[in-house]
Amino acid sequence: MHQGHRAIAALFAVALSIPSLSLGADPAPKTGSSTARPGRLRLHTPLRKKTATPAPTAKTPAARPNATAAATPSKPKGPLLDTRLESFNRTVEVQPQGGGWKPAEKKMPLIGDDKVRTGSASLARIQLGDGTKILLLQNSQAEMQSLTTVEKSIRLLRGRLRAIVRKIKGGNNFKITTPVGVASVRGTDFEVAVNDDGSDMEVSVFEGSVAISKLGDLSKEVVLNAGDRMKFGIEQELSDPIRSGAVPPAQRLEMRNEVQLASAKDAIISMAAEESRNADFQVGKSLIDVNGQRVRTEEYITRAAANEFKLVVLNQRATRFDYFTYTGTFNKDLPEDLSVALRESRGALGATAPDYYLTSYETLMSNTVDNITESATGGHLVKIDVTNGIYTLTDPTDPTNTRTIDAAVLQTDGSYKIYNPVNDTFSRVTAANLTEAIKISVLDSNTLSYRDLASGDVYWKTRFNGYSSAINSILKTVFSKKAGVTNALAIDLDSDFSNAPITTVMEQPSGANNLHNRLSVYYSDGSKTVYDTFIVDDEGKLAPASTFDGLSSGAAYKNELDKWNYEQKVTSTEMGGRSIDLVVDPRIGTQSGLIPLGRAS
Repeated sequence: MHQGHRAIAALFAVALSIPSLSLGADPAPKTGSSTARPGRLRLHTPLRKKTATPAPTAKTPAARPNATAAATPSKPKGPLLDTRLESFNRTVEVQPQGGGWKPAEKKMPLIGDDKVRTGSASLARIQLGDGTKILLLQNSQAEMQSLTTVEKSIRLLRGRLRAIVRKIKGGNNFKITTPVGVASVRGTDFEVAVNDDGSDMEVSVFEGSVAISKLGDLSKEVVLNAGDRMKFGIEQELSDPIRSGAVPPAQRLEMRNEVQLASAKDAIISMAAEESRNADFQVGKSLIDVNGQRVRTEEYITRAAANEFKLVVLNQRATRFDYFTYTGTFNKDLPEDLSVALRESRGALGATAPDYYLTSYETLMSNTVDNITESATGGHLVKIDVTNGIYTLTDPTDPTNTRTIDAAVLQTDGSYKIYNPVNDTFSRVTAANLTEAIKISVLDSNTLSYRDLASGDVYWKTRFNGYSSAINSILKTVFSKKAGVTNALAIDLDSDFSNAPITTVMEQPSGANNLHNRLSVYYSDGSKTVYDTFIVDDEGKLAPASTFDGLSSGAAYKNELDKWNYEQKVTSTEMGGRSIDLVVDPRIGTQSGLIPLGRAS
């Protein structure tokens, strides 16, 4: 198979967190069991340098009228965070402590006891000094209770707000209070709403987790995870959260109510628009998907923090909204030229260990109702030495931690058990497919060409000590390194699984002549998840299997790839007949360097 074709799978395994499968597989359909972990995302490479735009100089906080005459607030705990009304749309007003309401100003400083309110079809964006972002949606009012490095608290008096909380070492004590209860952050992205008279509160979690408790009974709390929501009132006890995929029919209809879906969609789009201001790369266009529906895709790449990289994909159709986020954390701060770190994070060929590698990542795929999440921790480098069909895996931080694995082992039924050291997966193939199966394609950054690993090569790859994936908060795959293991070298051999798929089946539903693959993943609890992947043009037509054959240069490959789009549709037992359907414009990869434009070997 043309090596550039495998690069397509490499990008889209990143972009949509697909199982390491897809369009890089052999053209002949394969079926059978595998111990591979479906859904494990691989971050692949480089972004070209983008000229940095100098950040605007922060203004010195203006003197507050009547501030000295106001009632003395309680003494804040810890140093104050530089918090500002970053920007706003339409009618937004601010009430400084002890003063009256006045029109908002961009970059306006906010301190404890200040209030902010929004009018109809209005939006206020608040930025905390630790990187936390708050969206105060229309017809809402909030009070800045405490804004310090030790204690961060905002009181929502009415309306709705969306918070994306910056993760910090040691956790984060950010919370939203209402007249009804308290939402304490244990994750990253959630929304809180309270009705006009302050009698009902609703919390929806998009990423991470949030602990909910009622005022007057803070000792009892319920933890909501990604995809969960809860609504309760002053006179109501806390109940089990509503989980997207396991909702009673009547409540499910309520959740899918047009107004609620529109609210979730608008909040996501608003936050994405705010984040994309600082994007290193951004693309977007309208096209027809494989089902004949028009979809608008917006994609951007940005730095979530000094040592973090974020990819966002937004899809909007007439009747649905789907989105994807990926955030990867590196072992140290990213350089100005992102390609330096991202090129190494996909894996490096050569005797010298790369300077940059991933230590963790988080992903989210959603249709605003269903959520598929992934997270991995404990990222570390593994050195892979190739010698005559044997791979030697070594932990560079502990050279005594090593193991050898054969590239292929004959089984009693005549098939072969194959190990792929780059994807860190085991699989079974027939004797007829052995020759192609043991070819492991990698990019040689020195020649910018793809070639197969050969005896004498040294390759570096990131492994993770902990991983979990979930669909609508139901854990599907979980592993952690075994007791006594310093660092996992081969996940299946060095980790304990508490959940895992029992078999996977690969098919080509549209025939071997079209780029449409289907991976079905079966679990021990009887559930099933199906990943359909397509390469389509802007009119929704499937690409023929020969599309990328015969391309011998990076320029030719880019020109061809830019004509096509990647689409993945995911269905699952936990999703009640619904699907997540994402389309990616590959220009986000070719323009940024995320897809390396190497030539075929």
